Amino acid sequence: MFDPNNLSFRKLELGDIPLIYKWLKEPHVHEWYDREKQNSLEEVTQEYTKYITGEDPMDGYIVYSEATPIGYIQKYKVSDWPEFAEALGYGVGVAAIDIFIGEAEFTGKGLGSIIIKKFLKEIVFAEEGITACLIDPEPENKRAIRSYEKAGFKYIKTLDVPPDPGFTYLMEIKRGGSNNLTSSLAAPAISYEESSTYTTD
Repeated sequence: MFDPNNLSFRKLELGDIPLIYKWLKEPHVHEWYDREKQNSLEEVTQEYTKYITGEDPMDGYIVYSEATPIGYIQKYKVSDWPEFAEALGYGVGVAAIDIFIGEAEFTGKGLGSIIIKKFLKEIVFAEEGITACLIDPEPENKRAIRSYEKAGFKYIKTLDVPPDPGFTYLMEIKRGGSNNLTSSLAAPAISYEESSTYTTD
């Protein structure tokens, strides 16, 4: 049983980089997230420091279950990444997110959709001017796709988005698009069956 009210988000800090590095080395994370990268400590430090300092327009958050950090989620405005925006066919007013659950003991509990719903409500759509949000798992990541559907995302199209290898299974949720966004978070305790080892990027 899991109480979704125990979930919270904290902005990424420099002190979190060793934890991010550790998580990216976990087999269940690397299977789908940044798997084309070596993710050396130097590479991870360079990339995520840019997010923290604002050099790259990416807002990273550590996901907590009570006092325990369990994963990472990030959001960005699609228009801040022009080549990506052009490839997707989206622009101003659209955000996108990526997520992974880093702690293996918290996978297989179906937490992903609950984390995403809460993040959409409290972070993504709390920002004025954001009317839609995208997520882009790989087509083969069926467990992730089922989770994102449960969070309210709808399939848009499959496309190739350079420079990333392979195809992207593009999904979208519009502001107010998930009818059970609030009610699902209000449940005192829920038992989930679907896997939550889902990652995108």
